[in-house]
Amino acid sequence: QQAIDEGLYSMAEYLGHYQLKGIGGPIALEEAVSTFSNASRFGKNNAATALLGGLYLDGYYFDYHHKIEKNIELAIETLERGSANGCSTCKWVLGDFYLNQNLTDPTTHRKGLNYLQDAAEMGFDKAQAQLARMFMIGDGVEQDFDVAFEMASKAAAQMNADGISAIGTMHYLG
Repeated sequence: QQAIDEGLYSMAEYLGHYQLKGIGGPIALEEAVSTFSNASRFGKNNAATALLGGLYLDGYYFDYHHKIEKNIELAIETLERGSANGCSTCKWVLGDFYLNQNLTDPTTHRKGLNYLQDAAEMGFDKAQAQLARMFMIGDGVEQDFDVAFEMASKAAAQMNADGISAIGTMHYLG
């Protein structure tokens, strides 16, 4: 806590996890949210921003007495702020969120695909693997094995299991 009080927001991810899980003290969800939020806003800590956005996007339930309610609007605001600060994880989470909302809405789908492609271009392996799968089977995009293989190879180079599996599947299919 002292490091964060002194403006060292890079430590906030760890303190927030301790508060969230009750490590070294009682579970303190409100304090964890505050820690992640301050690190996100003032320290531009991308890991804390992505964690906070994910907590709001999915909600968090530790037990009956300790939970964070789902808040999509706040999640999107938080993740978009992180995306603007260069957070590839935030872009991937937003891309996945938009792609899974309503694939029949071309605006939502395009927005999701753009976020996913941005994260992949930044080298985020999960985005690369997800794009590989999408292009391999033609899920929301035109099927393109060349793009699928390129994305899978980039993800696999980072030891991403989904990227490695996609390469194996494409080799098997010929």
